[in-house]
Amino acid sequence: MGIFNIFRKRIESPHIPAGTGILSILFGETTELENQFKEDVSIYGETGITVHSYRVSSTQEISDLLSSQRPGLFHLLATFTNRGSLIDSMGKEIFLNDLMKLGESRGVRLFIIASENNFNNIKEHIYSSQIMNFLTILTRNKHFPSFLRGIISGLSKNPNFALAYVKLAPQHQSAQVGLPLPGSIAICPSKSGRSLVLWSDAQL
Repeated sequence: MGIFNIFRKRIESPHIPAGTGILSILFGETTELENQFKEDVSIYGETGITVHSYRVSSTQEISDLLSSQRPGLFHLLATFTNRGSLIDSMGKEIFLNDLMKLGESRGVRLFIIASENNFNNIKEHIYSSQIMNFLTILTRNKHFPSFLRGIISGLSKNPNFALAYVKLAPQHQSAQVGLPLPGSIAICPSKSGRSLVLWSDAQL
């Protein structure tokens, strides 16, 4: 059984069935994003699970792929504007909270923004989901590949994303010093109904 089939069982909702598989999307044309996209798809490929990966140029394509693929994990490389949105060459705009709501409604249980983004640009547009975990990268450094592999490995043993994250990034600043960590923030649903906010400081 694949790790995301296990992860899919973590939270079941009669209203929003969990999705399956991995959808990785690149929205942007820089060489840096292209290289990161290739690296991330390769890492997911190591799991033996089919990864559906696409380079897109419009916000509508993102919505259409989310709707048709219905993934359990959505992995996005894109640079958000200071309005917390993505804008394509036709001027079509989609805000992060709307993208997150769409993902949730299509069964996404882990939404990752794997490219660097200014948290101030997106923080007011993060949707507080009761069933979907969210991870955004603030500093994508040399440690990101091992960090992503660590998340995948953790989920293969236990479908609790928050637990997998905390094992890599202990939630004490001094405990993170020297660990192979990028800068990141994770927001996870909890049994109390309130979101659990986790973080990692980028290490050299």
